Amino acid sequence: MGVGPRKTPDTPVQYLKGIGPRRATELAAAGVETLEEFLLVLPRRYENRETFQSIASLKPNDLTGVTGVVLSCGVRPTRRRNFRILEVAVEDATGQVRAAFMNQVFLQDLFKPGQRLVLYGK
Repeated sequence: MGVGPRKTPDTPVQYLKGIGPRRATELAAAGVETLEEFLLVLPRRYENRETFQSIASLKPNDLTGVTGVVLSCGVRPTRRRNFRILEVAVEDATGQVRAAFMNQVFLQDLFKPGQRLVLYGK
């Protein structure tokens, strides 16, 4: 198996594996045209998933982590056909919360009452 031509910082992003002409056009619109510019793009945010909060201290729409024990797990139907919500009730020493997984019904068998669980999201 041969190795392709060597890439330099000035190599156009279009010639990187997985980036074709269409994606190169999208990147150019964002100001990224070369390999060097591509490597210097920083993430728009950093998420610290090492700290957890108690359920009682959660605020709406905060992106945070919680640990707890599964109380129950069930599927809730919706009005839309082929769209169901898996709800998992979780508690810690300070309260309870429901985690919702959209169209992830196949996960239902993973959650058992009494199981310790780590959740991260809104």
